[in-house]
Amino acid sequence: MSSPIINLSALEPLYLPHEMPTHHRVRAEKDGDPAKKVKGRRTSDIIIAQNLRRYVTEWRETDYAGASDTTRESYSPMTRHFVVIAPNITVFERLKEDFGDGIIFDKDPLIPVAWRGDWNLSVVLQDKATWAATGGTLYLTNIHRLYDTNKRKGKKDSETYDWMGPSVSKAKALDTGEELRERITSHKRVMVINDEAHHVWDPDSAWNEAINYLNDTIRKRGGDGICAQLDFSATPKDNKGNLFKHVRRAGTYQGNLCAFNLGKNHIH
Repeated sequence: MSSPIINLSALEPLYLPHEMPTHHRVRAEKDGDPAKKVKGRRTSDIIIAQNLRRYVTEWRETDYAGASDTTRESYSPMTRHFVVIAPNITVFERLKEDFGDGIIFDKDPLIPVAWRGDWNLSVVLQDKATWAATGGTLYLTNIHRLYDTNKRKGKKDSETYDWMGPSVSKAKALDTGEELRERITSHKRVMVINDEAHHVWDPDSAWNEAINYLNDTIRKRGGDGICAQLDFSATPKDNKGNLFKHVRRAGTYQGNLCAFNLGKNHIH
């Protein structure tokens, strides 16, 4: 008995699983011709099918109320995992006062009331990377914990940015940061948020190398890498006093986003 011939093109989806059907296929007019793609959803006289379609449409329009986090993440291009990077221990400790145990999300009116039931974000500090977490994750770390010192041999020690606080040994940071880097790069996509981001002005700095490492490692593991990077600074200037090219005053939008006037935090 000969094997049936399968037209693989007829199995290609016409829309994504979470989208409203926009087309359907009908039999070709001549035998052997490919099926015709027709615009619109296939009609049905079956009452159960009609009711089911109506219920699914209502569920879609209410943002899939009751759907699990796993289901939402499967179809969403947005990340659920964030890495907040401080330039040193001093700034890290200040940020920990707000982000530690997710305090800021409970104290400040940041989460809409309608989202409270679905809010599931765990905060992981740099020394507690072994803690289990479900749902989304916000990692708070000092930049030194993200350094891969194997690639920094022969580079300047000044790149520890010790003028902003106590200097941290890169070798020590590697010992405590390896597990943190491993956990961050296990996610499919992450967003990076840099505090005191004027330290990131040099593309060859260890800070940027650490960010590139996260992005490249995630991609090598089949993920999407870093989906976005937000830089915050009250002094958006390089070491020569020049404003960064990606900074724009509010009201002069030129392809970048600057939410505040100069002298306040900036986003790009």
